[in-house]
Amino acid sequence: MSISKREQILRWSQTGHIKEQDVNKSLELTEAKITPSQWYDFISKNLIVFGFFSLAVGIIFFLAYNWMDMTTFTKFALVQSLLGLSVLFYTQVKIHSHFSTALLFFVALLIGA
Repeated sequence: MSISKREQILRWSQTGHIKEQDVNKSLELTEAKITPSQWYDFISKNLIVFGFFSLAVGIIFFLAYNWMDMTTFTKFALVQSLLGLSVLFYTQVKIHSHFSTALLFFVALLIGA
């Protein structure tokens, strides 16, 4: 089991190998300290995934609630158009990005529903 750079530096600090005032400098030099831009990237990427998840769950609940009131053609057209639009958007985004991964997750949830 490997430990991260951050954990190793904090262990050295606790055992006295690194002075307390040098811990922040050590974390910065080894790039083990999380910067505000890294937090921004982490939060923005996760919000994309959570947004698509919320949209998919909302669509699933809408379909489940109105399933008995819709005609067979309406059910088919609504689900297929959502899947088609999702796949169309997927072909237009950069492959292996968080947005494309979120779109694939969205399509998987719609297919499962």
